[in-house]
Amino acid sequence: MRHSGADHGLNRRGSMSVKDDIYRGIQKAIISENLSPGERLVEVQLCKEFGASRGPVREALTQLNREGFVELIPNKGAVVTKLSIQDLRDYYALAALLESKAVEWAIPHLNSSSVAVLRTINKDLAKIAAGDEEDCLPAWTRHNLRFHRFFWEKSGNFRLVEQIQEIRQRILRYRYTSLMVPSFSDYLSDHDTIIAAVKEKDAHKAGRAMHRHILRALDVLLKHFARMPGRINGG
Repeated sequence: MRHSGADHGLNRRGSMSVKDDIYRGIQKAIISENLSPGERLVEVQLCKEFGASRGPVREALTQLNREGFVELIPNKGAVVTKLSIQDLRDYYALAALLESKAVEWAIPHLNSSSVAVLRTINKDLAKIAAGDEEDCLPAWTRHNLRFHRFFWEKSGNFRLVEQIQEIRQRILRYRYTSLMVPSFSDYLSDHDTIIAAVKEKDAHKAGRAMHRHILRALDVLLKHFARMPGRINGG
């Protein structure tokens, strides 16, 4: 583990329900690797850290198990799941399918103002990319999410948005683990291609462009992990 003492760096948010507080705290610690793959989560310790009873802790762990963040092992309890190349491929395949569909469904609801918004976001990303690569990563991630989220929200399908957000949370673990700097110029070019298709109101073309864009990100990650043997299972 990358910390000392009992606290795993789990955030507490009083405005949420106790279960949600615990769930989000553990999830954040797993994504940031404050809780390492293979590490056991002890219910008693979690109860102490969150000042909660075992009920909400178990509910949170059950949800994390359902979403693939922890594994519930008989007679052992919850263990942080390990990362694998196959899971990475599966997550990106799903993300590509779901996000391309979100773009297609969003197109009928987009107009010239939408194109202007997307161009502004991409200009913001270009400014960020022109800065120091290491320091700009958090800002890049935040604004890149703005670009993608724009389509999710315009798709008009709340359940689709939920599924995309869940997949992206799982993908975040791999990005933290890789410590990889994105290929900014390629991603910006992909965004321009998507925006051009939006301007043309060509849903199929825009969807295919988004699909290629996400699989490009997968390819970059796979090549990165290939240079880091043993970092994740199958790598």
